[in-house]
Amino acid sequence: MHIHVDATGVFCERALPLLLLSMLLFQGCATAGMGASGSASGDYLSFSVGEGVTQYFIRPLEFDGGGEEGEIDFTFRDGKGDVDIDTVTANFTIRSTTIRKSLDSLHIVTDSSDVTSLRVITLFTEAKGDIIQSRYSAKLLRSAFFKLFHHPKWKITAYSPSGSVSYKTPASSQRTVANLYRDLVRIAEGP
Repeated sequence: MHIHVDATGVFCERALPLLLLSMLLFQGCATAGMGASGSASGDYLSFSVGEGVTQYFIRPLEFDGGGEEGEIDFTFRDGKGDVDIDTVTANFTIRSTTIRKSLDSLHIVTDSSDVTSLRVITLFTEAKGDIIQSRYSAKLLRSAFFKLFHHPKWKITAYSPSGSVSYKTPASSQRTVANLYRDLVRIAEGP
């Protein structure tokens, strides 16, 4: 954004509404208790969303397989009195040459646990040259989700009407999963 100042030092009339909107949004976040905190490694962010309720955002974890790739991020809440406490939102992107405008389910498996999505909705599907990028959102049961972090190697399978495709987490994502268990998940899943 360019802020133009005329010869008298006054904002041009096009920039002033943008400045006012920015100030209102910043003030709204500050007064709503939306100050961000997170891990020293930057693997997640946390926000206070109400008295005794914290929302966590786990930054995207990469996955790949079969010439395709993508990433998945998670959002969940922890605390008392919140209605969304039993589920976790998994938002994920798949980049492929295959068009998948819808998915039936998402399944994540480790050596000792697995979780299947309660539902999957398509957020968008768009072409970027030969690559088709699709973004989806799924709900997972919180208790099963936490168990995934007990083992860093994940197999992620997306089921569509035309078949399934499986992905694995690379070493970098596996390290992040281990860090997330140590820094966040073992505490969130405790009593």
